[in-house]
Amino acid sequence: MQSPSTIGKSSGSVTGADGHNRTYRVGRRQVLVSTLALLIIGPARAAVSDVKTLLDINATPIDQIAAYGMAFADFRQESAKNPDRAVLSLAETAALTATGEARLAEGASFLREDTDLAWIARHFAAQLAAGAPFDHRDAGGRHAADRIALLHRRMIGVNAENLYVNSAFDPDRAAAAGRLGLDNLMQSPGHRTNILDPRWTHAGFGGAAGREGFVLVQLFAERAALLLADMPVSIPGGAPLPPGCQHAAEGAFSGLALVPMDRPVTAADFQRPGAARAPASRGLHRSYFARSGERTERTGMFTIHPGPMLLVT
Repeated sequence: MQSPSTIGKSSGSVTGADGHNRTYRVGRRQVLVSTLALLIIGPARAAVSDVKTLLDINATPIDQIAAYGMAFADFRQESAKNPDRAVLSLAETAALTATGEARLAEGASFLREDTDLAWIARHFAAQLAAGAPFDHRDAGGRHAADRIALLHRRMIGVNAENLYVNSAFDPDRAAAAGRLGLDNLMQSPGHRTNILDPRWTHAGFGGAAGREGFVLVQLFAERAALLLADMPVSIPGGAPLPPGCQHAAEGAFSGLALVPMDRPVTAADFQRPGAARAPASRGLHRSYFARSGERTERTGMFTIHPGPMLLVT
């Protein structure tokens, strides 16, 4: 009998819109400037990852973004009706429960399940189980952060992904397959770090079975906020953003930016939430949300969190 450490293979990656949150320190006198077009005294990186995960625009033509979202919606609708979904849900639940137990044993924070994250994980797991390359980048060049930003229209925050595949899968022992996947991942230092990272607040696990065997995709997220309404998939240049996607239940933002995918966000990109408009530049943009933090008599701290992508037409 093969040992648990050799019957499967796995891969892990910690990702964000560009691999990390950013924290900007600005002069106290400029804190009240409505656009947050502030002088950056010095950026400081949060230790999330050095992995660059910006979507390769050349690998994902603009006219395919809507089709990608529609394919995901069709997958979600069809999978919910598939009788095999109940069996796979047993494996997912077992893996999630085992993950929670492992985190509690190490003193890590409790993870809440995010339904949209789970479906995004299932969507990718189905592709891997059907024979797609065992890699964090899908056929369209999208890493986990890109897939979440395109398909989860309300999530704000960075994320991590673990992948696991086992060539054998017994539907009658689906829960055992989920627990075995977690056991294998915990034996790898990198995956263990992802699983036990205390920053994660939410998770979504997706299981699939196919010609490649059983695939488990773990998505973890440090959810800074959840928008009150879905970010639109597309919006005309210069049009106001819908109010619901400028605010979150977790509290107000200090600034909101829509930035072309071919460059990083800067302080000059931010607008006042509630009055934000789409930029004039066309193409795929990433949203960023600023929250004010520590303030002194002379400076203020703003933390920048990545949000959904959208097309400016």
